[in-house]
Amino acid sequence: MEELYDVAVIQGKKETLVVYKVKHLHRFKMKKIEKKMDRYLEDKYPKEDFILSSDYKIFLETIRLKERLKNGSISKKDAEKRFQDIVKLQKEKT
Repeated sequence: MEELYDVAVIQGKKETLVVYKVKHLHRFKMKKIEKKMDRYLEDKYPKEDFILSSDYKIFLETIRLKERLKNGSISKKDAEKRFQDIVKLQKEKT
């Protein structure tokens, strides 16, 4: 999508977290962009459960978790727990 300039995706056991940053000039249309993105993901992957977030703190936490997984500095069990913490944080903000 042209309105976005950075995206990170992490898949947990039950759901998939998709965090993104929107270009500055498109921030006025945040709800519309999120709806469009949700529709696209649901059409393309109907069996997946997606959680979308444009929150910067959620984005940073997701990137940190992704880096730790890539480096192998976190176990799968701890990573899933951290993933659930990030999802919980996102749901609190909603």
